[in-house]
Amino acid sequence: PRQFFSPSTDPLPRFFEFEHELRAPFARIAIAMAPAEKGFVDASLEELNEELSSMRMQFDRWAEAREQGVLDIKANHDEKFQEVKGKLSKMKGDEKKYKKLGIELMERLEMEKAEEYRAQHEIHLLKQQEYAIPQRVEELRTIIERDLQVANKAGEEMAKSSSTAYKKLEALRHAVEVYRERLGLAFETAPGSENLKVSMKYIDPQDPEKWFTFAVHVGSDGKYSIANCEPWVGEVDALLIELNKTNNFCNFVRSMRRKFKESVQ
Repeated sequence: PRQFFSPSTDPLPRFFEFEHELRAPFARIAIAMAPAEKGFVDASLEELNEELSSMRMQFDRWAEAREQGVLDIKANHDEKFQEVKGKLSKMKGDEKKYKKLGIELMERLEMEKAEEYRAQHEIHLLKQQEYAIPQRVEELRTIIERDLQVANKAGEEMAKSSSTAYKKLEALRHAVEVYRERLGLAFETAPGSENLKVSMKYIDPQDPEKWFTFAVHVGSDGKYSIANCEPWVGEVDALLIELNKTNNFCNFVRSMRRKFKESVQ
């Protein structure tokens, strides 16, 4: 394209000038070969050759300039093409990068929307709980007051039962003291225990000093039970039923002594 040349280097006007100069020698040759009667002046063949040689050199220079111009145009075109190609490649790379960023942004936006929805849902639930708190507090207050009443009542009953059990133990100790010397009785109570261990001797004629023992436990309900008996006698359960029915511990001790004697006869 001609726009790659300045007006001073554009070869096209030079071509027309060269064409005009090239025609001049041929015109002079035609004049020299024309008949003399036409009044034309003969031209010198030597001068003609010189002018042709000069024209050939000018033509060669013009052709070289023209070829160089074409090469310059091609080089400039290649340079521009590579530059545009590089920019296009960069634009494609940027397009992929921005597309990826766009996808990531959309995913992040969806996640943020989901988080926002969950947060709003939790806020809604908290508000509902906040509205229900006064009613729930009142319900808990009622439950606590009711439980306290039940606990106080149970405590009073337990205290009453414990007192009853303690009184029974004291009665047992007193009864055993009465028969200690006569029947060889002895009793033991472990600290913090409600069991009364009763030991007795003078039962086995072969071994009067041998101890026969049983442990009595008084439950929170005031009922007697046997925690241990050595040696064991089969009628203990029947004796316990009678003891819990009559509450006569002295009679129970005499019955246990009689059963121990029967076991060694």
